[in-house]
Amino acid sequence: MSISMKSLLTDYNDDNSEFWRYTENYIDQDHTYVNYQPGTGGEWLCGFLASHTELAALNSDMAPRRVNAQNRWRIKGSTISKISNQSRQYYWNEDYYDGSEQWHRKATEKAIKWGEDDSYRKNLVYKMTNQTITRGHDAWNEIHVWPQQFRSFKVITLVNPPEADTWSQVLSNIIKKIWFHEYPTYKDMHDELVNKFEQRARRHSFLNEYECEDMTKHLGEPYTWVKLEWTLAAAVNRWDYEEATKTLLGKWKDWTGPRMMHKFTLPLPEDIPEFKFDLLAMLRDKDINKYHELCDWMKITPHRKEQFEQLVEFYYKDDRDHFVTEDELIETINGIEVYGKQFKPRTSRALL
Repeated sequence: MSISMKSLLTDYNDDNSEFWRYTENYIDQDHTYVNYQPGTGGEWLCGFLASHTELAALNSDMAPRRVNAQNRWRIKGSTISKISNQSRQYYWNEDYYDGSEQWHRKATEKAIKWGEDDSYRKNLVYKMTNQTITRGHDAWNEIHVWPQQFRSFKVITLVNPPEADTWSQVLSNIIKKIWFHEYPTYKDMHDELVNKFEQRARRHSFLNEYECEDMTKHLGEPYTWVKLEWTLAAAVNRWDYEEATKTLLGKWKDWTGPRMMHKFTLPLPEDIPEFKFDLLAMLRDKDINKYHELCDWMKITPHRKEQFEQLVEFYYKDDRDHFVTEDELIETINGIEVYGKQFKPRTSRALL
């Protein structure tokens, strides 16, 4: 069953909330949202697209760069992503995304309610950066807000089907770029710990931030995302280390399981332009035809074949040459548990 955002919005178009007053704060730009599973190349793709003539001047604030030895690329947050990070709890539909009309209707209701409570459109204009390409992992939640603000809004979705011959590379990239991500300093890791701790503390009031800090210091360098997540899992499980390991391995299965990947295969509403493709297949094969198809859809002039291949090789070579397996991830998590058991807390957890 096809779903139209316009038909859903028409059902509610009878108020004067901030959601509808888009003509007062209209941004006359075409925006693109890159939708992808973390670790699969979305931020690199944003930077790659911004290297094209028609988009370069419009994205001078993006500053794409490689940030660590795991070939992880980052871009600066766009105005959309900054507002979303601050306010998504007000307008996201947290129900499991099934692509149904009921799901989109609830999301639309929340977006309109947010428009009644917050001047987010004025903030969007006031804080606007020179960046027309943004990225995220939940386009299905963002389309109920942002298309109404811009001249046009379209979505590029990276699909990673488990049956594809790129699947082992997908798993390697997610492990290497996310789970094995190394923070440059302990302060960087601690900043992330504080953010994640606050999220979990809202659901588990018994958590003690100082104990989490002590554990991350005990686990030591390299300061990795997987150590941080294992620490928080241990705290939530009242410092049952074996349960922490089970929790983390379960999280890995959820990240790469059919429920997660299925969300990226479901179509968005029919009036939201969407281009879906397997980025890793294009990179591995240096598929110039798929690249031209993407450029045609984006209405941008493609690079010369030699330049395209050079840019692709510069990015993809590291992932191809430094391959990581699930067994290595499992071995690492088990090793963290073994070392974590040697930790001597400052206070007795028997009282918790």
